[in-house]
Amino acid sequence: MASVSQPASKIFSEANQSHFDGIAHEYDKPQAIERARRTAVKMRKAYDFDEDGTTVLEYACGTGLVSRELSPYAKRIVGVDISQGMVDQFNLRVRNQGIPPEEMQAFAVELKGEPGELEDERFDVIVRITTSQTSTM
Repeated sequence: MASVSQPASKIFSEANQSHFDGIAHEYDKPQAIERARRTAVKMRKAYDFDEDGTTVLEYACGTGLVSRELSPYAKRIVGVDISQGMVDQFNLRVRNQGIPPEEMQAFAVELKGEPGELEDERFDVIVRITTSQTSTM
């Protein structure tokens, strides 16, 4: 539990992480899956994905709903989320689909824009779907 002396941003971050860890196993509801599908379709229309070259970062990836929709169209997808529970579900679903980790994998990390994060990997597309839309589903 966060102490009173911690900055508000740290308290919020810990509460957010705890919330999403708790709902990760039941996150992929039909409405969220359909929203991810529609989002991926719009993204593919807006950007010329190349399955042999496009690299994607999904920030606040959750269970990887959008990533899974984009996976046939990208060479590599990396998901990041502060919730270990969400990352575990993301990677479980990827393994269950038979996708190797070098093609699609998530990491539990809070990106801060510092050098060396994600081994300085570069991305062609960065995806960020607001969690407030899906947290009430």
